Amino acid sequence: MPNQNAIVGRIVRIDPSVEAMTTAEAFRRYPDGFRVMFEGDQTVQLFPGDRAAGILQILEGLRQLRTPAYVEVDPQTRGIARLLIPLITRVVSIVERTGEGMLVELTNSHARHLLARKNPDYATLLDVLRTALAQKAPVIVTETDNHEIIDVRPSSEEPKISGTVSPVEKKVGRRFPKWWWCRCFCWFRCVSLKTAEQMFNLVSATTCNPLTVPAPCIPFLYPDDGCWARASEMCRLMIVAGVNPRKVWIQGSLLAKTRNNPSLPGSVGLARCADSLREARLLLPRDHGDRSVALPISRFRRSVEGHSERSQCDIDAK
Repeated sequence: MPNQNAIVGRIVRIDPSVEAMTTAEAFRRYPDGFRVMFEGDQTVQLFPGDRAAGILQILEGLRQLRTPAYVEVDPQTRGIARLLIPLITRVVSIVERTGEGMLVELTNSHARHLLARKNPDYATLLDVLRTALAQKAPVIVTETDNHEIIDVRPSSEEPKISGTVSPVEKKVGRRFPKWWWCRCFCWFRCVSLKTAEQMFNLVSATTCNPLTVPAPCIPFLYPDDGCWARASEMCRLMIVAGVNPRKVWIQGSLLAKTRNNPSLPGSVGLARCADSLREARLLLPRDHGDRSVALPISRFRRSVEGHSERSQCDIDAK
C-alpha cells in the first residue's frame, strides 16, 4: 500500500504567494510559513526551518513548471517532512538483481533504478511497474537520491518530450560503421586530435555547480542522470563552432565510479561529441580520470568499470 502520508501531484497554489520575492525574503515577511495546495484539494504546511527556504524555492519552481512533486507530511501537523521530485516516464525493462530486488530501466534516464526487496510495498510497486511495462503506460516514479524507487503511480499525463532522445528510446540499428567504404569516408572527414581537444575544452568550460546550474551551464558534476541532454547541448555548441559532431553511446550493465557521487549505483550512458572519426575520438567526462582529455572510444570503453560483454557503441547520426 502506498505511503498514506505521501502526496504526489501538481502544486496549484502557494499561499501567501512568493512570485515577487526571494524565498529568504518570503520567510522574513511571513515567519509562520506557507500553505501549499495540491490538486485534489490537498493542503500541507511548510514551516520555518534550516531547509525551508530551499524547499520553498523548489516548490515554487515545480508549481511554475506544472511538474508533480512528492511530499511526505507529518500526520499531526501536516508539515512537509520530505520533498522529492518524481519522474513521469515509461518502463523499458524490469530485471531481477539477485538478493536486492528489481533493476528498472526507465525512458529518459540512464540511471539504474532499484526497487529494493526490503521495501514494505515491494510487491505492490512491482505489480504497478509490471502492468505499466505490459501496457506501455506512463507512470509517475519517485525515488531516493540513491535511485531506490519508493513510489509508483499511474500517470494520466504523457512524459514530456524534449529536444533530445535518450539512448533507450532509439531503435538499435545505428552501429559504428563496419563496411570498408564507411571507414574510408570517416577517414577523410575526421578531425585532428588538436581540434578534438579544442572542442573538448570548449564544452568543458561550461561546467558548473550542479546545485545551482546557472545558465549557460552543462552540469558535468551531476553523473546520476541526463547524459543525452548534456550530449545534445555539447553537440549544439560544437555545431556553432563549425564542426559536425556525432553522439557516441556505450550501453549495457555499466558502473562508473566517480568522486562526484561515491554511492552512485547507476549504469552509464555517458556521451560526449566527437567528429566522425578515424579512431572515433571521444571527449571523456571529467570525472573519469585525474584530468580531462580527449580519448579514442576503445580507451573510453575500458575506462568504464563493470561494463558487460553485451555493451555496445552506437552512433547517433545527428
